[in-house]
Amino acid sequence: MSPLLVPFFLVVFAGISTTVVSRDELAHRLGQGPHPVFFHNSGGKFVNSFRHPLVPFQNQPNIYSCVRRCGLSGDSHEWPCQCNSQCQEFNDCCDDFEPLCLTCLGRCGSAFSPNAPCQCNKKCSQYGNCCSDYKLCGKGPSNSRAHSLGTFDVFGRHMVAVNNDTSCVGRCNESADPSKPCQCNKFCQTFGDCCQDYAIVCALTCENNCDANYDPSKFCQCNKRCGEFRNCCPDYSKHCDLPPGKVTDAELAAISEDLLSLDINNVSPLVGINLQGRMPSDGSDNAPNLLLQVNEAVFEKKTISKLYALHDNYEAAVEIPEDNTENEKQEVNDFLDEIMKTPIMQRTKDFLAEKDFIPAINFRQTFHRLWFGFYSRAKGIAGSSGFEHVFMGELKNGGVSGFHHWAFFAKEELNNKLNYKGYVKQFNLGSNKGIVISEGFAWRNAPKPISSMFIGTSPEFDLAIYTICWFARPNALCPVVFNGTSDSKF
Repeated sequence: MSPLLVPFFLVVFAGISTTVVSRDELAHRLGQGPHPVFFHNSGGKFVNSFRHPLVPFQNQPNIYSCVRRCGLSGDSHEWPCQCNSQCQEFNDCCDDFEPLCLTCLGRCGSAFSPNAPCQCNKKCSQYGNCCSDYKLCGKGPSNSRAHSLGTFDVFGRHMVAVNNDTSCVGRCNESADPSKPCQCNKFCQTFGDCCQDYAIVCALTCENNCDANYDPSKFCQCNKRCGEFRNCCPDYSKHCDLPPGKVTDAELAAISEDLLSLDINNVSPLVGINLQGRMPSDGSDNAPNLLLQVNEAVFEKKTISKLYALHDNYEAAVEIPEDNTENEKQEVNDFLDEIMKTPIMQRTKDFLAEKDFIPAINFRQTFHRLWFGFYSRAKGIAGSSGFEHVFMGELKNGGVSGFHHWAFFAKEELNNKLNYKGYVKQFNLGSNKGIVISEGFAWRNAPKPISSMFIGTSPEFDLAIYTICWFARPNALCPVVFNGTSDSKF
């Protein structure tokens, strides 16, 4: 059996604060929940994929961090923060913008970059645009030498040491060497003899540091439980085993089959689907009619009726803070009460407990924080949550982000707030269990060129699949199989 058409999920987090915080608080700050993005692999099959929250993509940056993004211009409206020279003007810089981008570490002798917030070349003094630590460069190597002699740091930047004896490039966690003027191991902070670039080169790496004890003074960890608390260092998977690494592809296939079979609140027969034409490559409208027609009998399913009650609790614009009233909190608890009773959630709780991801006694609390905890996607305003992003949608910089659930899609269509433009791909889950579709649309006159969603499945099914894959494959493809079907032609 092979993976089938399902949405692509990317775990994203709010930026890391530079304030030393407790383990629980740090886990809370980092654990902001899944962020769905449409994806299909080169083999033609649609797959579900999660990546570890702090590990940069191999080919794509973390949208909540300046890792591999310093100086990039024209960032997508899907990205909640920016890392270019204009971000300070617009007050939308990522939280790690200053330590990662306003520095010459790794950039000495680099060519002029018009989008970089500051420069590190020989002429920067002449033009008055040097980074504040340009003095680190001294008579540093030329740009060509930099690319041949440097090494890559955990942020994916090319690090070039001006003087290997006074830099931690290539020296992280080495034994103390009294012949050198500064050190790069965990004891240097105690003795006050760290090299000046220790914090940015070594503090966020697991090199020679796997299975270290929890260290509250560090912003990321390298122990076996860092996956549980979502505070692993960026290169954890490179140097250490990806935690917890106990779920095989066969087990993921089995659990996804189980969840589909347990979906007693599936309402696919009650949701009419009119795919109409495929959306043209230019994004024009090829679907004059509504995509979905929902029979009122769906509201007899309590988890769905409780889901609909949440639809008016959120502000679509990410720059508007959520008020989160007591009544809204109660509606969230009512929704959780219902879904926690379902066979799907019972199976999910047991599975995650068996695999040591979440103790059964903490399941609801962790689930609530994962999906309903608020975080910022713009200007430090707590205006987003995993639930709002996935099950409803958000507006940012003139475009739509999120919006991956059929119930809200149908509601907004009916209220003339959403214009479905046609489908791109679709896959039938079989046995009247619904379909998965990738489609284009406009919501409140803002475009969503490509999106994806299950249609007809219960909210608890979607939540269960997304949550299990988030824990089981935090930085790898998460293959799922439905009804044993493997003949998808995507």
